[in-house]
Amino acid sequence: MAQANISEAAALFLVISNSPRASAMGLSSVILVDGQSALYNPGALGVYHLDRHLSISAPSSTRWLPTLADDLRMKTSSFSGGISTRSLNRSGSEVNVGLGFAYSRQRLDLGEQVGIGENPGDTVGLFESHQTANYYTGSLGLDYHGIRLGLGVTRKKIHSQLSTAGAGSELDTGTAEASSTDWGMLLEFSIIDMISGPDRADTRTAGWTGAFTLSIAYLNANSGSEMLSYIDASQADPLPHLSRRGLSFYAALRYNGAVALSGRLVTHQERHLVGTSNNNRPHGNGVEFGVFDVIFMRAGRYTDLEGDIQLTTRGIGLSTAGLGAWLIATNESGLSPMLRFLANHVELTFDYAKYD
Repeated sequence: MAQANISEAAALFLVISNSPRASAMGLSSVILVDGQSALYNPGALGVYHLDRHLSISAPSSTRWLPTLADDLRMKTSSFSGGISTRSLNRSGSEVNVGLGFAYSRQRLDLGEQVGIGENPGDTVGLFESHQTANYYTGSLGLDYHGIRLGLGVTRKKIHSQLSTAGAGSELDTGTAEASSTDWGMLLEFSIIDMISGPDRADTRTAGWTGAFTLSIAYLNANSGSEMLSYIDASQADPLPHLSRRGLSFYAALRYNGAVALSGRLVTHQERHLVGTSNNNRPHGNGVEFGVFDVIFMRAGRYTDLEGDIQLTTRGIGLSTAGLGAWLIATNESGLSPMLRFLANHVELTFDYAKYD
């Protein structure tokens, strides 16, 4: 009854950002365009698939609260595919239109727990508890002379199992299910492309050039009227409905389209719409520096809901995308068709993050 009065939110695992790239930059996941975008901003997925066909991210894994227990772990995975008019060689149109679809999964394992009876030391049973969410995402991307817009929607199916049936009659009621919806957008302004207009030269043969991109993102997450009920409707709790908005500025120095040096500034702010006061809003800031688009160094800072906890974040990333771009930039006519295909279409990444 007390929880109902203060609208305490359930399934708080839905607000956790498990992207190692975002975690290293102050947990600023809403503004990033990468293979995990479907988990954190469905609008960013549409921008991602303007230039890419397939992405597999499996799994990202976080050891959650390692000083408390060894078996608390968050895992996420995402599989997405897309197609665009550019990939179909529809070069006659000035507008590149892309569609992206994704299936993603988030799981928080809460480890092995012990059910205790009326007397201390009286074990009722052992059980494994977990919470999962399945994401189904569709997104539209548009690109017109350096202005890129992504709009997307995600439908989530949520399962919370805080106990296991059969571990004891007292534990059979700790399972609940619900659904929710995310919708988001991401808008990018590529300054150089906007100034150059439709007659801009091919960046692969332009020698040394610069790139400047401003991005704006918005996400409304876990919306809907459904409640998570473990026992009955009178004790149901709402899902953690929230909004996030982000801002990013990216700059790079390129040679024939291959990135030599890059830098990115990101910031985001959250507004929790259920379960908390709106007076204090979590926010994060981060930076990312890249060398040849192969090695990335990241750092950031995140301030929590009440403003009394600040996390210092850091991380690194490795990617083969930069190697492929430099192979093409420096061997325009000397690459075999197979190497050219791999350089253009295959990217392997590894990211690591840690925060205190």
